[in-house]
Order: sequence, then structure tokens, then C-alpha cells
Amino acid sequence: MINRGAVLLRYKKPMVEWVNATHPAGEDEEVLTAEELNSDRTLYLVDDRDAEEIESWLGLNFAQLFETELEDWSEDEDQWPADRSLEVFFEYFEVECHGLIIDTVGEPIESMDDYADDVEESDE
Repeated sequence: MINRGAVLLRYKKPMVEWVNATHPAGEDEEVLTAEELNSDRTLYLVDDRDAEEIESWLGLNFAQLFETELEDWSEDEDQWPADRSLEVFFEYFEVECHGLIIDTVGEPIESMDDYADDVEESDE
């Protein structure tokens, strides 16, 4: 076990519609579905907390999560929904809170920054 909890955001209909509106399908492309968009989601690690504490944390941090998800699709904030309240957040995302994380790898977790440094060093 590691001393982290996790939050997973699954896209609901309003988020799927927003993604498709900001990335319209071309002639040979199909509109993205919720199933496609939710097939590989970002998992946010949080302090080790039980599910109730994670929900409390979510109330304090939803805006950052909302903006991170929107920014993944468009860096143009003018395209973002004007109302990014907690109520709208829950309209856009189904939230899964997980209080127990088990690391089955058995090696220290490295940040992507550490990985990038290792790759740069091997290229030299």
C-alpha cells in the first residue's frame, strides 16, 4: 500500500458535448463518445484519506481539477464554460474517490521530471 488516495473523473454528457464542440469531427471522423473519452482517464493522487475526507478535499480543489481537464482539450480559456462552479463540475464529471492504493510494482515511484532528466542524460 502507498500513502495516497485517488480521485478519478469520468466525463458526463456536458463534458463530452463540450469536447466535441471544441474539437469538431472532420468529414472522415466520428464524434467522440463518452465511452471513448473515458477509456483512459487521468488519476489524481491525493493525500492518504478515507473516501469522506477525499470528498471534502474535492470541495476545496474542484476548480483546479476542472481547469486541468478543460486545458487538456483547449488552452484557450475563452472556449471554457463561463460557469465552472462546483454544481457545474458535478454536471460535467462523475467523481470516483478511492482511499486505498496498492502499488504492485515494488519499485520507488518516480516523477515524470526524474524520467525526463534520465532520458536527457542518456542522449548526451
